[in-house]
Amino acid sequence: MWEQVGAGEFHAPISPQELLEPFPDAIWPALMRCDLIPIIGNNAGDYICAVVDADNRDAEYIHWFHGGGDWIPWGKSLPEALVFDAVNHRLPGPKRDNAIPAEDPRPNHQSTLATDPLLAWARSHLPANLRLELDDSSLYETIFESDISFEAARLRKIEAIFENPSAESHLADAMRLVNEVIRRRNDLAWAHHVAGDISQRQGDADAASHHFLASCFCSVFSDQSVRLRHNWDNRVAVKFGASQLASLSADDAYYLQLLVGPDSSKRKQLITEYWINESERASAAGQNDIAYDYVINAGWDVGAPDLRSYGRIIKLASEYAEKAGQSARHHIAETHLACFQSRYGRL
Repeated sequence: MWEQVGAGEFHAPISPQELLEPFPDAIWPALMRCDLIPIIGNNAGDYICAVVDADNRDAEYIHWFHGGGDWIPWGKSLPEALVFDAVNHRLPGPKRDNAIPAEDPRPNHQSTLATDPLLAWARSHLPANLRLELDDSSLYETIFESDISFEAARLRKIEAIFENPSAESHLADAMRLVNEVIRRRNDLAWAHHVAGDISQRQGDADAASHHFLASCFCSVFSDQSVRLRHNWDNRVAVKFGASQLASLSADDAYYLQLLVGPDSSKRKQLITEYWINESERASAAGQNDIAYDYVINAGWDVGAPDLRSYGRIIKLASEYAEKAGQSARHHIAETHLACFQSRYGRL
């Protein structure tokens, strides 16, 4: 598979030999979260990445955007992600991602599904009950009903609803779809933003506030704000959800107050320091698994205030992962740290 060139957007596999080099070119240290392994690129800087979990396994595969470090889940396995990539631009809805390339990134975009070697590999490695017949006439229904790329497929359908001039009459369908995503996972800001937006349109202020508050605890890199056209004034709040809440008082948790702190120039610094302090407290209490999660937030909740901060953040992630017995995360963070130091020196 590693020697094949696909027909989808992600057509350039990164070989195991490349990933085992001391400073793999495919790793974008600091911008790329340090639990990610880039697997297949599009030769434009974006990657399908494996997310490594606490049990040293590839927990899921995401589409990672180099333009800002945003990400969206594309499947629980690499075959799932490749199947979705092969059909993504053939699905209903706008052909818009976080950045619109000057040219179609698919090298053989006129080819058919039947001639894509990476898709053939992916389909042969899916579980038997997911080996699809991918004909264009029923493509979306086939993907959607198969449960492949659950979150990404539903986002596509939600986008198609919102692009329709009669979108208001289909809000219930969009809410049903986004609630399916939220019931599966609570860490995707875009899902809470969509649910909050629909609740606002339906006049349910309490439900809207619930979803916008929930989104405050998700990474901004999961918000898909460009695709969904969720715009806000960064001087008001560092996250869209926080900007939509009617108020956050002194009685709210300290972290929430940081999102709307009066000095917008210091918000990232204060939030990064908050998460680092929380990670150090957790580690001192012997909770290094929690410390690891907190220090990941330090770098990739709202983003660190400057590049220099990431050297310390990645180093702490490596140390906490090692202490927690998360060997895969430890070694991946070490590789990210080596790439960081090779490219930027010891800032």
